[in-house]
Amino acid sequence: MTDIFDEVEADLRRERAKRAWDKYGIYVIGVAVLIVAVTAGYRGWEYWQTSREQAAGDRFMAALELAQAQNHTAAIAELEAFVGDAPERYRTLARLRLASEFAVTGDVPAAIDELEGVAADGGVDRHLRDLARLRAAYLYLDAGDAAAAQGQVDGLAAAAGPWSYPAKEIMGLADYAQGQPVRARGWFEDIEEDAAAPPDIRQRAQLMLTVLRSTAPAPAAAREAPGDAAPVGEPAAGEGSAGETGEVQ
Repeated sequence: MTDIFDEVEADLRRERAKRAWDKYGIYVIGVAVLIVAVTAGYRGWEYWQTSREQAAGDRFMAALELAQAQNHTAAIAELEAFVGDAPERYRTLARLRLASEFAVTGDVPAAIDELEGVAADGGVDRHLRDLARLRAAYLYLDAGDAAAAQGQVDGLAAAAGPWSYPAKEIMGLADYAQGQPVRARGWFEDIEEDAAAPPDIRQRAQLMLTVLRSTAPAPAAAREAPGDAAPVGEPAAGEGSAGETGEVQ
């Protein structure tokens, strides 16, 4: 009897499974097909993205080789074409390099425009935006616009971070160029006294401090020391001639 009941139970389970498959089987197949399609699509997109990144890297390297060969005009043309359709990570690098090529060829306004565009792009990594500000500031300094240079980096100089030291150096150089030696000295002393400052920037700050200290005006007391002898033939300070005192010799 037990075998009969087991067979009946097995038949019922098969019947329920068949009814469930007849009712929901199409959905199971659909989900399975969807999973396969999504997986294949993702793999295809991943392959396309990798291929695109590799192609972009090859184009960027070709532009760099043109620049290294001193063919700056061709490098600029290649970089400008590349920026238009490059992946994001390469686009920013290409814009920074394009600014360098403009500067090398003497087109400083175009270089500054490119750098300020990077600095203002909220989609670019913050550290790269700050780097663009620093490079624009150096170009402004070279062009003689110290105030514009300070406007690029004043926030960086006041904040902690890897770019604060070159920003302070720019602020000091700009103050020195604008005839503000006391303020310039303050920036360079900040760098000199900071143990974390990069060695090359500290050395340049010390050099500027040497210049500033050697050209600073001497204090009034040092310029006219007490007790200096009067010039020959003239009475010392506080003394009068015999005729002026009325004393009879």
